[in-house]
Amino acid sequence: MAIPRERMVPLLTTMLMMRRTEEALCDMGDEFPGNFHVYIGQEGTGATVISQLKPEDPVYTTHRGHAHNVARGMSPEHVLAEILGRVSGPSGGKGGTFHVMSEQFHTNASAIVGGSTILATGAALAAQVLGDDRIGVAFLGDRTLNEGAPYESLNLASLWSLPVLYVCENNAFSGGPPRASNLTVNEIADIARTFNIEAESVDATDPVGIYEAVARAVNTVRTERRPFFLETRTPRWPGNAGADPSLSITGATDVSIV
Repeated sequence: MAIPRERMVPLLTTMLMMRRTEEALCDMGDEFPGNFHVYIGQEGTGATVISQLKPEDPVYTTHRGHAHNVARGMSPEHVLAEILGRVSGPSGGKGGTFHVMSEQFHTNASAIVGGSTILATGAALAAQVLGDDRIGVAFLGDRTLNEGAPYESLNLASLWSLPVLYVCENNAFSGGPPRASNLTVNEIADIARTFNIEAESVDATDPVGIYEAVARAVNTVRTERRPFFLETRTPRWPGNAGADPSLSITGATDVSIV
């Protein structure tokens, strides 16, 4: 399956918008106290997954979720306004960097590691009870699998055959063995398979490969009404404010925040 030509430019445009938003945040990081986590390097996963969802599908993300909101349709100005505590943000500036979310775009963020898996599983259960065709979508990092919540979520999703897609963004991938930190398994996808959940791993820097993998995953969850676990192996750069001297990207973009 090739990427349809009519989707190529919009997908690239979304990825660039995600990148520029995070670069703008890096440049204005001194304007507020505290830490923040950016999505730079991982755009291939978020843009591709969200491009194949329906607008009403609830998306649950993490502390690294600014760009997921941009991919969903929120303007960079509103995302950055929320991060900076401005009243013009989607939550009136009360959510901040860890909780950028929108009822309009059906995005929710949790700063609790593993929180997205629980919320998406609950949303999938709601869709099952209500009998609609929505699917729950959880973005999570590889280190999330050091917590207990994902295992409870995977077990219930499999037990109750819930329409939920777990997208594990393994950003520890740097050319070596694609293992997650502090896990003894060699393949992250094997964790999901233990719960009888279909799972697949894909190189997120391969645009065609990830597009095809996401299409299979979303189709399986939506049409067969059962869970699917997708591991995307992706580089992460620069990462976290205060932890990497390369985070400052002077003159990256010019975004007006009102």
